Amino acid sequence: MAATTQPSDINIGTTFLILSWVGFAVSTPVVVLRFWVALGLVKRRLAIHDWMILCSVIFNLVSCILGSYAVHWGLGRHEVFLSYSQQFHAQKFTTFLEPVIITAPMFGRVSFAFFLLNILGPRDRWFRVSLWAVIAIQFLQDAAIIIELFTQCGTHTDALWDPHVNAAKDCIPLTLQTVLAYLSSAFNSISDLWLSALPAIMLRGLAMARSTKYALAAVLCLSLFAFAASIVKTIENANLSAVGDFTYNVTKLEIWIMVEINIVILTASAPTIRPFFTRNRGSSAEGYYDVEATKKRGFTGRAQSLALQSKSAVSTHNQDMSARSFQGHNDSQEYVLKKLDKNEISKTTDVQVWYE
Repeated sequence: MAATTQPSDINIGTTFLILSWVGFAVSTPVVVLRFWVALGLVKRRLAIHDWMILCSVIFNLVSCILGSYAVHWGLGRHEVFLSYSQQFHAQKFTTFLEPVIITAPMFGRVSFAFFLLNILGPRDRWFRVSLWAVIAIQFLQDAAIIIELFTQCGTHTDALWDPHVNAAKDCIPLTLQTVLAYLSSAFNSISDLWLSALPAIMLRGLAMARSTKYALAAVLCLSLFAFAASIVKTIENANLSAVGDFTYNVTKLEIWIMVEINIVILTASAPTIRPFFTRNRGSSAEGYYDVEATKKRGFTGRAQSLALQSKSAVSTHNQDMSARSFQGHNDSQEYVLKKLDKNEISKTTDVQVWYE
């Protein structure tokens, strides 16, 4: 009889920790910059998409902390090299890590969906419906997965982390858990793809310089990177159906989940920090949309579209500006991304509006 080959005592938990904390160290300053741009530079009130991204950062931090404890106890190593106590604690911390790393990217996607809703007009009905559908399904599917996670073994919750408890007897089959994970990952991938495609569709009919339109599309369509990470995560879901060696196999999946979390946070925040770079270099700041800020200062109707859609640098020493008179109140139906009818003639005037 051929001898069973014993695996080497390698630890991929180190890779998990490095990617988790480095990702957190990169994505968090971007979110801080996002809040500084909103409160200090643009001086607008915080919107729901800002609070959603803050929730994503908080859950990201909690996932890094729980992941560190799990790796300390043996996550990332083969179970054969772990004592009973190490397996028990590694699997317990991993169990409580799961709902956190599920929720963190959900808040990021919802944040970006709310951001897009913020710049869509009431006439873009089907776009708005699709975004609300993404938001609703994100919440519902993640709630369902978390409930399934803690109820899969009925009243024998300790079977989730105690190696001495027969999980095969008390818990639902691993194949069913894997199918649910595939469905969740597939929808997340579709959501990322739609959140990338929708801005490009919206910008197609917008009256602005082509170079500016391409630049905006590049920033707003960064969700493609989250889509790529989600695809890889979907493939790694196959590790969930592997019987035994949980502490090693699940780590491969969670590495990509941590990558996905930070990519989602970065891509959801990128469009909101553009004024920081455009103002510092004194060039065009087109593409930053802030409906709340303009309403707060009394800009309505076409004034909103001009202030939000067509911002470019103005230097008083080399340009004379004339402003158009704007009338109307907050009942205007002209939002930022207003498409022109085929028979309409448009004139675009680039101005820069800053408030100190």
